[in-house]
Amino acid sequence: MIKILDYGGQNIKNAIVILGAESNYEGVKAEYFYIVKRFGTKEINWTFKSQHLISNNDKYYDKLVIKLKNGIYKHIFFEITDFFGKKPEAFKESIKREREIKNNPNLSPLEKIILLNQMQKINKKILIFKKSKIKE
Repeated sequence: MIKILDYGGQNIKNAIVILGAESNYEGVKAEYFYIVKRFGTKEINWTFKSQHLISNNDKYYDKLVIKLKNGIYKHIFFEITDFFGKKPEAFKESIKREREIKNNPNLSPLEKIILLNQMQKINKKILIFKKSKIKE
């Protein structure tokens, strides 16, 4: 379960903390979930302007800049150390399997290409499955 600890998010010192995300993808989705809950619908109540990764004292932060419909720019800081750099477990297994295929001397180059193409299709399905994990 993903937890969002809301400390305001105006700067690094009071950044909103995202905990429990299994991957970068899930963590960033939680950031946008928070923004929608706080500021309303994207492209109606606010528009995305930029996102920056910040490293400070062995912690990682995302700084998101949005523009509200009234023209005010908001800078929102998320502390992402808990999930930064994480890949979903299924992707880790997939990467391991791809290495096994590439390094298998018993497979012809054509067999390797066919198997690796199949792995890419599986990875796309895994990503779609992961997208549905966070309940809104």
